[in-house]
Amino acid sequence: MTREDDRRERYRQIRQIGTLAMIPMIMLASPLIGYVLGRLIDDLLHTSPWFQFIGLFLGLFAGVHQTYTLIKKSSADK
Repeated sequence: MTREDDRRERYRQIRQIGTLAMIPMIMLASPLIGYVLGRLIDDLLHTSPWFQFIGLFLGLFAGVHQTYTLIKKSSADK
């Protein structure tokens, strides 16, 4: 391998680590945002706790979907 190839490989590895390091943040933030938005809607419409649960589950689904997309993208970069 040449020096340029080593630099490219190191850059690819660092980029992959950065991409995969976002997964815990996504899995924490998505349901939290969904819950908070659901809570706000519940407060406005006086329908507690329906939209809290809906927001929570939509947030969980969005987090899992985004995690799957990141892992798929990360494995395709190899």
